[in-house]
Amino acid sequence: MIRSVVFALVAACVFVGCGDDVQFAKAPAKVDQKSTPSTAVPSEPERIPTHGTPDDKPAGSPPADPFADGSAPKIEKNVSAADPEEVVVGGTIEVDPSVQLPTKTLFVYLIGSPTERIPLLARRYDDPKFPLTFEIRRKDTAMGAAVVDKPVWVRAMLSDSGDVMRGRSKTVSDKAFEPYKTRDARLLLK
Repeated sequence: MIRSVVFALVAACVFVGCGDDVQFAKAPAKVDQKSTPSTAVPSEPERIPTHGTPDDKPAGSPPADPFADGSAPKIEKNVSAADPEEVVVGGTIEVDPSVQLPTKTLFVYLIGSPTERIPLLARRYDDPKFPLTFEIRRKDTAMGAAVVDKPVWVRAMLSDSGDVMRGRSKTVSDKAFEPYKTRDARLLLK
């Protein structure tokens, strides 16, 4: 009973106190219809110039559009987007003798920390034969585009159903690997 009374008092204070910060807008000024002549022309609304309009620059100034004269910046031909086939991390996965085989699917992930659950990059291997040589490429995105610019851990998981949510023998690497430089990562599935 006391709790409900105290709660009601606190709630009332909060609701009453919130009203102090409300600001009301002023009502628009009324125009006196009797004093305004009926032949008066309404004034033109104030024009707000936008970027690139010809009348917001003095005469003789260069055009607002930097590409208007056809002088677009030159793009060098050797500059390209990141290669989707570029290997981020590669290596070998072996299986501990205590792990039940065969298995239907092996999932290999790159993660940002040993406890991370969301993969940066992921690859699925159906009907794997062990030891398996793997390569995780830039194109093997798991959840949209991923930027891999820090050391990563490798996680491997076996799945008997092929479903990523029903895996077993999840193993994470003991150390982090340098992306784009590591081709000899080794992982033992337990």
